[in-house]
Amino acid sequence: MKHMLEMIDYSVGVVMMVVFAVIVFGIMNTLFMALYERTFEFGVLRAIGTRNGALRGLIVREAAALAVFASAIGIVLGALLIYIGSIYGMNLTGVEFAGTTFTEGIHTVFRIRQFLFYPIIIILFTMLVSFYPARHATRTSVSRALQRSF
Repeated sequence: MKHMLEMIDYSVGVVMMVVFAVIVFGIMNTLFMALYERTFEFGVLRAIGTRNGALRGLIVREAAALAVFASAIGIVLGALLIYIGSIYGMNLTGVEFAGTTFTEGIHTVFRIRQFLFYPIIIILFTMLVSFYPARHATRTSVSRALQRSF
């Protein structure tokens, strides 16, 4: 049973890596779409003298704020689902798994790691990934950005 639980932890780690990869590409796509829609705005900011570093900082902070907001929503919804699962659980009485038959239901357990570690990792990944779209936004020429209209 100990080895089975270790394999489950390993499997969860692999699944989380895949989930984080999907999240990273989703974040980059979202940021590039936001930059594309606001190209004119960034062109105006650069035309009035905003430095590249300030523009990059603006984009990275905006991405961080979105990550914090999304993480807060995820934490609240996750805690609610875990609370409901801890009360009602899943009735698996009579189900056989790996030669063992369940005699009672399975109830969820609150682990602080899920609510601290993963959101912090997602926020850090978001900030790290946002540097590439921010760099791309600062490399767009001012004249080309100002040609874009609403």
